Amino acid sequence: QGWAWFAILLGIFIVVIRAPLALRPAAALAAYQKILGRLLATDARVRTLGVVYAVLALGCFAATREAGEAMAPLLTFVGVLCTGAAGWTLAAPATFRRVVEGILGRFDASPAAARAVGAIAVAFGAFLVVLGVRAL
Repeated sequence: QGWAWFAILLGIFIVVIRAPLALRPAAALAAYQKILGRLLATDARVRTLGVVYAVLALGCFAATREAGEAMAPLLTFVGVLCTGAAGWTLAAPATFRRVVEGILGRFDASPAAARAVGAIAVAFGAFLVVLGVRAL
């Protein structure tokens, strides 16, 4: 049942982080730029983010052992994405920083796109919470 709690916590985290993007995209993007500006200020900080991605990937892969047939592929997919992000941030932090800044710049030009991404992320987070609760 550890994977169920992992899915619930990850889902809640996604909803809390992305709900402002769906509801108030301009304010959320300004906050994201301020936070990410500090987080991505140096290569060492970007690499620290890579370590966080790696730990999240390990959690996903460990949770797949206990997960049922419905949840195991999803956790594996998220684990692979986190592994890729970890490798990218550790190997090429400057490139990662430029891509993230470019994505945020595009969202500034299109608040509707930011709102859509936020809504999709909130729906995905809620889906994870429901899967986890059903498994308990």
